[in-house]
Order: sequence, then structure tokens, then C-alpha cells
Amino acid sequence: MFLKPRWYQVLPEHIRPPEEKLEELETLRLTLSMREDGFLAAIATTPWAIVRSQEAILETMRQQFPEAEDRRIWTAVLIARFEMKLGSPAPWDPPEEEIRRRMETITEIVKPMGSWQEVLAYILEMDKEGINPDPTGPHMLIEKILAS
Repeated sequence: MFLKPRWYQVLPEHIRPPEEKLEELETLRLTLSMREDGFLAAIATTPWAIVRSQEAILETMRQQFPEAEDRRIWTAVLIARFEMKLGSPAPWDPPEEEIRRRMETITEIVKPMGSWQEVLAYILEMDKEGINPDPTGPHMLIEKILAS
């Protein structure tokens, strides 16, 4: 295996791609002539990385609150996501007032959710504008490699 690229080393551990995909991802980056900072940003905003990030938060919450029921843990994960959006908003994020409204009504948001997959679907729906839908764009090309 070749040296790990800088973009890989900079990514938080929970969203680092599997090592067996590094060569393919680095080849893609070079083919697209993407700078390393742009490539790591593209990786971090793929559905694969968003799900991985939420799963890391879920695991942390389960460790901190082992007796908590799923719905309470899901609520904590969503609140953490909202707080992240308030602290570091992306251009596609809902306006601050909308995020605060969702935080105030979090119980109603979580109430109909019956599984962790539904929580993830809610988060991915909220971030869909930041995920480039172009099947030939960098996000989807990276996602294809990561999801395979």
C-alpha cells in the first residue's frame, strides 16, 4: 500500500474510508484534478460519511447513557446534529430560526420514527441540498466507491 494521502489523515477517524479503498479514491481525486482540501470536504459531505458521523454520535450516546431507550438516544443524536448546524452552518442548511423550531419540537419529530434508519433518512433529507445529485459529480463518484 502506498503512503496514506494527506486528505485521509486529516479526516476524523469515524469518516476515514476503509484502507482498501484509498488507492481508488486517490486515483479519482487525481483524475478529477481536485485539491486535497476539496476532496476531503467532498468525502465529508457524502451520504456515506453523514451516516458514519451519526453512527459515531449514536455509539457515544449509547456509551454515555446505557440505560436510555432508543427514542431518547435518537433525540440526542438529532439535537447534536441541529447544534452542529447552528454552530457551523452550511450554505444549504435550513435557516437558524427553522433549526431552532425543530429543536423546540424535537419530541414531535422523533415520535413517529420507528427505527434508526428513519432517523438517518430524516438527517439525509435535511442535508440533501448539500449532496450533489449529479451522478457524474465528485460526491456521487466518491459515494459509489465508499458504498461498494
